[in-house]
Amino acid sequence: KIWSANFGTEITSSVAISSSSEYLAAGTEDGNVYLYNTSSSTLVWYYSGTLDGKIMDLDFSEDSNYLVVGTENGKVYIFTASNGDIEMEYQSNTDKVTCVSGSSNSNYYAFGTDQGLVTVLNLSAYSSDWEKDIGGVISGLDFNGKATYLVASSTNKKLLLTNVTNGDEVWRTTTLGSITSVSMSYRGENIL
Repeated sequence: KIWSANFGTEITSSVAISSSSEYLAAGTEDGNVYLYNTSSSTLVWYYSGTLDGKIMDLDFSEDSNYLVVGTENGKVYIFTASNGDIEMEYQSNTDKVTCVSGSSNSNYYAFGTDQGLVTVLNLSAYSSDWEKDIGGVISGLDFNGKATYLVASSTNKKLLLTNVTNGDEVWRTTTLGSITSVSMSYRGENIL
C-alpha cells in the first residue's frame, strides 16, 4: 500500500488517475470530488456538489491538466487539476450523465447520458460542439490517442465512430448484444 484515505460515511462512486501519475481523483455518491497528489496523499482540492447528485464518472485530459466530471443530475464540470478552478460548467438536457472522457487535446471532452445522447464539449469555445443520439444508455466513450476520433457505445447494441471536431459519423453499427464498455487504440484503427 502506498497510502489510503478515508471518506467517513461517504461512498466512493468513481475514481481516476492522471496519465502523468501526479493526481488521483475520487467522486462520491454525495456529489463530492476529492483530488489527491499521488506521491504524498496530500489533498490538493475538494469540491462539494451535493445539489448535483452522485458523481457518475470522472476522467483526466491526457496532459493531466484538467479533470472532467459527470453527475447524476446532468451536470458536467471541467476542473483545472492543479487548483480545482471550474473552467467549464455544462448542464445536460437529460437527467443523468453516465460516462465522461477526456482527450489528448485539452480542448475536447465527451459525455454520454442515460437517454442515449453523446455530446462533445469544446473548452476553448466554452460550448457544446455537437451531439448525437444513438439511443439506449451510453455505456462507454473513448478518444483515440490523437483526439481525431471518438467511439461511443450503448446498451441498445449501438456502436458509433465519429470525427471529434465536427461530429461527422465515420460509421454506426449494431452489435450482437448490449455493450458495457469500449476502448480505442492510439491511432484509432482498432476498437474493442
